[in-house]
Amino acid sequence: MSEEVPLKIDGRKSPENIARLKSQGFQKGRKKTGGRVALSDDIKQAMGEKTLEAVATMYELMNDAPNPMVRYKAAEYLLSAFVSKAATKVDVAHTHDIGAMLAEINSTRLKDDREARKTIDITPTRITENQSIDDDPGYSIV
Repeated sequence: MSEEVPLKIDGRKSPENIARLKSQGFQKGRKKTGGRVALSDDIKQAMGEKTLEAVATMYELMNDAPNPMVRYKAAEYLLSAFVSKAATKVDVAHTHDIGAMLAEINSTRLKDDREARKTIDITPTRITENQSIDDDPGYSIV
């Protein structure tokens, strides 16, 4: 006689679990998760009023700073808002030969381990008119 196994109830979608996950997950303004506390409207307005002054300071640094690195960084900062970065071309060339890979597998396989000696032979075979694809799968395990 076999005992009937009770069905397991998935508690992951219960309202209690969803509320628990929301309380543990990312919350705005938490230092632990890196959330940022929202700025007050007064601070946003004060910073907005100083924007032109900050741009003017960067412009002065770009033109008048004695250190060339400071001039470079100021120019880079001013241009970064308006000029996009150049596209990076990625050229990938694959030179793998499946025949060479299978030859390497066959040459390095262990002779003592029966499972390790099994390799896949993917030598293509031609199917005659009397055969179907199901008769010859085109591969074998040796």
